[in-house]
Amino acid sequence: MALWSELVRTAFVLVAVFLITVECMAEKDRSSVFETKWHKGQKYRYAKFTTTKTRDPFSKVVQMGRFAFYRKSADQDVDASEKILHASSYEPVKIANVANPGGDNPPNEGPENVLNEELGSKWLDRNKGPLVFDFGAPALIDGFNWATAHDVRAHGRDPVRWRLEGSNDPESGSWDILQEQRGDHQVHKNRMSWAAVNHKSRSELR
Repeated sequence: MALWSELVRTAFVLVAVFLITVECMAEKDRSSVFETKWHKGQKYRYAKFTTTKTRDPFSKVVQMGRFAFYRKSADQDVDASEKILHASSYEPVKIANVANPGGDNPPNEGPENVLNEELGSKWLDRNKGPLVFDFGAPALIDGFNWATAHDVRAHGRDPVRWRLEGSNDPESGSWDILQEQRGDHQVHKNRMSWAAVNHKSRSELR
């Protein structure tokens, strides 16, 4: 009985260490952001992220763990020639709400999970629809990043191509393209990790 209790305690410790390590690695990986290339200086209340291809092109599902937007810090001089930039040059943009119009989400896997500080939750959509973010008021969007979900064997659901758009009147259908990933981004298969991690030479950002 004592041996069984010791094994259970050891298992709990190992799981806790693993989760803490993964979380720390994920936060450490957030050293870069994707830069928005078009309509610089324009403020938008809404942003729309649409996955145009997943790692497995035949996957009927898209998922991610986190999403974050950034604006250039007032005291930083960002090199506009870079396509993936160091996160220290930015400060986060507060997101008031997020929706997944037309999405088909399992229980507890809705779009609100991409705003969760814990990388252990995720958003999943069986219709591969967009994420629409509301900042509450027009905001500058200079960069963004997103993190892979926690499913160990589901990396085929990761976005590898996408389009980010901004709007102040989404009901009119008017959206400006802010950044578009036209070639496959080399999203690593590590789970709960940020997508922009400084391999810009292998990305085809437009």
